[in-house]
Amino acid sequence: MPDQTPTPGAPHHPHDLSDRTSIFFGLLFLCTTAWFMYWGLDYTNHNHGLIFVLASMFGLFMDFNIGGNDVANSFGTSVGSGTLSIKQALLIAAVDPAIGGVLVFGDRGTGKSTTVRALAALLPPMRAVAGCPFSCDPAKPSGHCEACRAAVRRVALSVPVPVVDLPLGATEDRVTGALDIERALADGVKAFEPGLLARAHRGFLYIDEVNLLEDHLVDLLLDVAASG
Repeated sequence: MPDQTPTPGAPHHPHDLSDRTSIFFGLLFLCTTAWFMYWGLDYTNHNHGLIFVLASMFGLFMDFNIGGNDVANSFGTSVGSGTLSIKQALLIAAVDPAIGGVLVFGDRGTGKSTTVRALAALLPPMRAVAGCPFSCDPAKPSGHCEACRAAVRRVALSVPVPVVDLPLGATEDRVTGALDIERALADGVKAFEPGLLARAHRGFLYIDEVNLLEDHLVDLLLDVAASG
């Protein structure tokens, strides 16, 4: 019978390195999941804890296995087939931003707009920098806008989660923002006037009759949803 004792100095088998890598990333995933659960429960003040935990586990599992685009596709298929209700779809999208959004279709008067606004009313208030048009998170300085970064003193306030309606006749400047013409003419100052996307930041942008929007606006909104 051949001797199975490894020779000193012999290279490790490729499977050893593969196993160690799998264990490392598995532990990293578990630690990340535990931290996310701790942060999320603290952020929601332990309200609807069971819903948060179940939705988070579902979202993390789907993101880890098949990626954000496939999550959105499979999520949309589940909603369209009736597996998930509108209420469940909105709750999952509120917990996991990787979903990207929810497309709801139905006859007039079925309560689509009411459901979206009711969800925003149920969510806990969020912390935002006072006076910031982008509702920057005071706990995340790396994501602050230029005005918040330049401010000497920032005051944090609790504000409701914004729900902004996108009118069908909105222009691209109205959505993304443009030069503040009033300040430019009155004071000669070049200032940026934020648009609807800034108002909806960290909240919801509600688009009624999305099929009637101009194609370039649809492309713009899809790029924003994909880039975060």
